[in-house]
Amino acid sequence: MLGQAIQDLKDTARQILTKNNVQGVMCIDKDGFSLVCLGTAKDKHAGYLSSIVGLSHKLGNSDSPVISIDCEASNILLQEKDDIIIAIYK
Repeated sequence: MLGQAIQDLKDTARQILTKNNVQGVMCIDKDGFSLVCLGTAKDKHAGYLSSIVGLSHKLGNSDSPVISIDCEASNILLQEKDDIIIAIYK
């Protein structure tokens, strides 16, 4: 069953990766482990991104905020849904 869930995440990440200007996609579990990592996304960033999402819950009233990180080379959009964090690199 877990294998099918991971495969579904991979399929969804591949679909997102085909969207305009998307360079990378990562799916992260609630413990900060990378489940899926495609394109320019880097597995080693999973824990940091998970921490940012966790801290954002303390700042606002939204259960599922969208967080935008502007980097020199790209932008990273983060959102958590159903205990999975999606990071989209543009």
